[in-house]
Amino acid sequence: MPASGLLANACRSIFSLTSVPHKNKGGQLLRLFGRRSGRPSAAALGLVLSPQAFALAQVSPDNAAPRLLHLQQVDFANLGEFAARLDQLCDALSLHGHALVVCLSPELYRLHQADAPNVPLAERNAALAWTLRDVLDFPATEAALDSFAPPAVVNRSGVERLFVAVSHKARIKPWVEAILAAGFLVRAIDIPELCSRNLLLRLSPELNSAAVLVPSSRSCALYLFHGNELAVSRQLSGIGDLRNLFTGLDNRQPQEQLLLEIQRTLDYYESQIARRPVARLLLPPLPEELSGLLPLLRDNLGVTVATLDLPTLVPMDGSSDQKTLAAGWLAVGAALRQEVSDAAS
Repeated sequence: MPASGLLANACRSIFSLTSVPHKNKGGQLLRLFGRRSGRPSAAALGLVLSPQAFALAQVSPDNAAPRLLHLQQVDFANLGEFAARLDQLCDALSLHGHALVVCLSPELYRLHQADAPNVPLAERNAALAWTLRDVLDFPATEAALDSFAPPAVVNRSGVERLFVAVSHKARIKPWVEAILAAGFLVRAIDIPELCSRNLLLRLSPELNSAAVLVPSSRSCALYLFHGNELAVSRQLSGIGDLRNLFTGLDNRQPQEQLLLEIQRTLDYYESQIARRPVARLLLPPLPEELSGLLPLLRDNLGVTVATLDLPTLVPMDGSSDQKTLAAGWLAVGAALRQEVSDAAS
């Protein structure tokens, strides 16, 4: 079955792709790989994939009032175990033939910025791969990538800049093959920046700007949104695993480093992009060992700090423990991905 996506020409996906653009709600494009489901889905599915664990979210297909039907986090040791665990979950939830959105962990992709090449749209990704060849650790011809534009205010200089999400085909291909072998179809491969944005769209009232601090096993990232669009994505330097900030006796220096990096990023947004401070800094569901993060930020930053209350944004059928919420919130964001045609945007 052919897949649809934005990759084309010299920079082709592991699938045979046609150049059929789709848009995330909010106007940002991203489809690293994708294929259409041959059957209507009874639920929207999101899968967060990292080399050590995955989380699967099953959300009701009601765009106006979605409900979280199932959320599960699964650890695994290797690709073979991933395939077996996912196959078991597909059987248990009777999801054979249903399409899902895969959200890659930071270990599996990079987000760069580049000038928009002056080429036809169908040739854009191939040109971007060539432009980024010096920062890739694999040949440009082996890049799976897609691009989307930041808010218009970012390009005040007149030079159109693009965000470019890049992954190595050879590294992603075995994971995608395992997902397909388990019985799923892949609707799109997405990134945390845009999956987290899908949750922000459910805030009421909507924020005109927001920052989201996203911990990972190795570091943390800060995403800043201007309106509904990603304006800044930054891996905070010198931080490491955030759990180390709340263990041991001598943790004041790493805590100060975290605060400094966050403040620098917020200042950049205010001075270079929005000409006003970010409205709110949001924290996703956090594991218990990071419970000290909220008071640390509230007490030391000049910005309103709040949490993304996942059960309020997407009401749950049943309950999930904090560990599962922390591991799976981006899977919910992936499941909430909406696509509209160009004509409707």
